[in-house]
Amino acid sequence: MTKNSNGAVAPTNHRQVLGQRGEDAVVSQIVSWGWQVVARNWRCKIGELDIVARDGDTLIFIEVKTRSSAVFGHPAEAVDASKLMRLRRLVGQWIHEHPHQRAGAIRLDVAALIAHGDRFECDYIAGVGS
Repeated sequence: MTKNSNGAVAPTNHRQVLGQRGEDAVVSQIVSWGWQVVARNWRCKIGELDIVARDGDTLIFIEVKTRSSAVFGHPAEAVDASKLMRLRRLVGQWIHEHPHQRAGAIRLDVAALIAHGDRFECDYIAGVGS
């Protein structure tokens, strides 16, 4: 792994680059909605949260799935019951480690992207597993 000028780990293969581009696209979209990005690629011993955002009093945890095509299924299909359970544990851990980030509500969303050249088709699914 290599680090970029900001000290963050830089993507090193096609899948990582595609995933980073997808996350960047989602961040651009949610910022255009007026949401605040609280954290990106937060990691702990049990896994990683792609994006943590705030919309008013709501904390939103966004799992981003980016694919180059839907040949092997829609990207959202990768967020199965097992993945949802892991994400819920990660959300709990993040909240435990960030007590200053109070919220009136918490939501888990999925952004499923399919790349079309430099553009993305995005299905944004709010409140998965509620």
